[in-house]
Amino acid sequence: MGLLDFLFSLFTRRQPTHLLRSQPITTANPQRAPVSFASTRVEDAPVLNGRAAVDQYFALHDRIERAIRDHDYETAVDCAKQSFPLIPALVRAEKRQYGTFVIHRSLAVEHGSKLMLAYGEREGLESAAKHLRATRATVDWAEEVEECIAQLGIVDAILRAATETPGVVQVKLRKELAVEDGREFAHVCYWMERVGRLRREKRGSSYALFVT
Repeated sequence: MGLLDFLFSLFTRRQPTHLLRSQPITTANPQRAPVSFASTRVEDAPVLNGRAAVDQYFALHDRIERAIRDHDYETAVDCAKQSFPLIPALVRAEKRQYGTFVIHRSLAVEHGSKLMLAYGEREGLESAAKHLRATRATVDWAEEVEECIAQLGIVDAILRAATETPGVVQVKLRKELAVEDGREFAHVCYWMERVGRLRREKRGSSYALFVT
């Protein structure tokens, strides 16, 4: 490839700037009933390669974004699960065309994994991590998903505590559960509220937790 061709490819390449999202998508009132994803497996998604995989991945990305904005978390999880098997092919296609993999953010990882955590969906998270471990370029994403797997016990403990003691205060519960990272604990509670498994009422500087 000549220098002019290389420069042209840089400027005409589809820029993945919409994936460079570090903060959760803000939503309004989020109350939704919890759903079960027992029948939804990552392996059920069609495995594509090349341009077909790239196009499908970005189409799913757009659907995840719209679903979260619409509070349709069931659809967001389903699209995230379909995205994970496509990622190894996405990496190969990017490297083949551009020489490197430069997509640093993925809604399937950042938001899909958090939603699966909130739903307690271990099988989906473990399968997602397996796909992300299939290529070195997405090991960081795999580690992010694996952090969610490690937090599944916290989800169970929160539900148990809020069931046994309705109105338990979030910050007090965090200390009782010996969870050191207050921010991560708050994020877990946040996503559980988003998907409708938990209701939070403001209590001073913290929240009272109730099972919905």
